Amino acid sequence: MSFKGWLEKTANVRIHGTTRQQPLVSFNSEEKNALLPLNPHRFDCARIENRSADSRCRVWCDGNQYSVPSRYAGINLSLKITSENVYIYHDAKLITSHLRSYYKGHTIADPGHCKLMLDERQTAARQNLKSDFLSLGQDAATMLRELEARMLNIESHMKKIMLLVEIYGKIMVQSALMSAVENQV
Repeated sequence: MSFKGWLEKTANVRIHGTTRQQPLVSFNSEEKNALLPLNPHRFDCARIENRSADSRCRVWCDGNQYSVPSRYAGINLSLKITSENVYIYHDAKLITSHLRSYYKGHTIADPGHCKLMLDERQTAARQNLKSDFLSLGQDAATMLRELEARMLNIESHMKKIMLLVEIYGKIMVQSALMSAVENQV
C-alpha cells in the first residue's frame, strides 16, 4: 500500500487518540477554512555576486565564462545566479541572461555580444592601416587614389605594401612608391 493509500484508508479515518475525532472530519470542518493560499511567487533564493567583465566581454561564474554585450567589457557587473539561469545586471538593469551550466571550463556565449566590438576593431584596424600607409609620404597618397580608382580590394594591396615595409624598410618602399608614381605604374 502506498503512503497516500495508507492515509486515505487507515490514518485519516480512524479515531484519533487525543482529539477523539477522525482527522479527515476534523480537517474538513475546522482546519481547511483556516488555510491561506500559497504564495504564487516562489521565494527568491538566488545567489548574488559581483564580477568585472574581462576584455573579451565575459564574466566568470562557478568555473564557466558567460558573455556580456561588448560595451560592458571591463565594467563591474552583478550576477544573479539561480538553479537554472545566470542573470547579469549593470546598475540594477538586466543586460543579459544565460542558461546556467553546471560543467566546468565552458564558455556560454551569445555571438551578438562581441559582434559590435569586433566590428569596431576591424574599423579601427582599417583606419590604422590607411594612416600607416599614408605615413609613407605624398607618393603613397597618390598611389592610394590610383588604387581607389582601379581596384576593388584596396585594403589587400595596402596590407601587401605595408608588409614590404616590414621586409625591406620604409625608405626602400618609399623609393619604390616614388618610382611607381613617376612611371604611372
